[in-house]
Amino acid sequence: MYKISKAEEWTKIDLELKQFFGHLPPKILRDLIKMNKNINNKVTQLSIEEIECRRQHKATRRFLETRDECNALIATYEKMITIGALL
Repeated sequence: MYKISKAEEWTKIDLELKQFFGHLPPKILRDLIKMNKNINNKVTQLSIEEIECRRQHKATRRFLETRDECNALIATYEKMITIGALL
């Protein structure tokens, strides 16, 4: 199960998960691409919050919440890839 602590970690995880896309049906692939866009948007928000954390020299509540939301989306994304591969 993948988890991120910083926004830059998403790039590596994204590439690893996209390796499984070649074996998926087109209908599932479209849904996964939409999920990927949502995760990318949330990771962008996480990156913005990281900047604020660096300014304040501590982890902000918004950063922690956004990071947890990203990790939840990544877990769901990973499950959907697994389910799609099994179909």
